[in-house]
Amino acid sequence: MPAPGCSLQASTATQPPPSLSARRRGESARAGDVTPRRIRLLEASLADCVVMELKTGVSKQDIREQIWDYMESQNLADFPRPVHHRIPNFKGSYLACQNIRDLEVFARTQEVKVDPDKPLEGVRLLALQSKKTLLVPTPRLRTGLFNKITPPPGATKDILRKCATSQGVRNYSTPVGLDSRVLVDLVVVGSVAVSEKGKIKIRNSWM
Repeated sequence: MPAPGCSLQASTATQPPPSLSARRRGESARAGDVTPRRIRLLEASLADCVVMELKTGVSKQDIREQIWDYMESQNLADFPRPVHHRIPNFKGSYLACQNIRDLEVFARTQEVKVDPDKPLEGVRLLALQSKKTLLVPTPRLRTGLFNKITPPPGATKDILRKCATSQGVRNYSTPVGLDSRVLVDLVVVGSVAVSEKGKIKIRNSWM
């Protein structure tokens, strides 16, 4: 039974992040990231999902179309809109990305490959802030296998945020060729729909 999401293995969209403590809520508000009210709204939006029963003859594209239609009709996504034919940037995606910090595998890895989708921007930023090597796939392998994001020396927080965006991938990266030898410790991907059990991922056919 697929649900909309952006996942490591299972969908983070269908698994709301743990409630933030009053202290962390206050810190976030003071830092200007998000207000406590905004956090509550995001946590509520993450709890909203659609569950579909798989029936004989239903294709992956049928499932994707239903997920996209549902997210649009319920206003569950942020920019870019409409969500059709892309990995949806569901509301609360940035907060959901913060959960990766709690994974031991993220803490011990150095080379991280993260897809270029908008809802994974938070993961790319965390990888850069953690001084990990960030690799982003090259769309349709036009210029190589990956783009290696290389922030300038002494990069500020604002520069790192730019490096994590699609524009940053273009401006602060060097191509990694198809014949290059690359060791990737962790792969983070986005998905239109996933199984509730985390074993089935329904992606865009061109990704």
